[in-house]
Amino acid sequence: MLPKQERTLLEREAGMLILVYQLVIAGVILAAAIAGGKRGLWVAATVAVVWTLTHVAMPWLMALQAITILLACKAGRRLVRGRGELYVLRGDGSTS
Repeated sequence: MLPKQERTLLEREAGMLILVYQLVIAGVILAAAIAGGKRGLWVAATVAVVWTLTHVAMPWLMALQAITILLACKAGRRLVRGRGELYVLRGDGSTS
């Protein structure tokens, strides 16, 4: 068994890796929403869910990733919806 000081360091490093991993998952989902619109968002979210279900064995980590995926999907939907509301103002005052 490792001394307490070494265990604490390993736990801290593991916690940082988990945080970085969640940020990567959210980033991939948001990038897919930006690049692929609604379809890209749902493809990335589906792949993330399948990946989580098939590769994560700890229930608490599965729950954390599910929350990350849900929040990223919500933000991605806002990005996709917001992109649809953009318009260009022409020089004559009309919009396109």
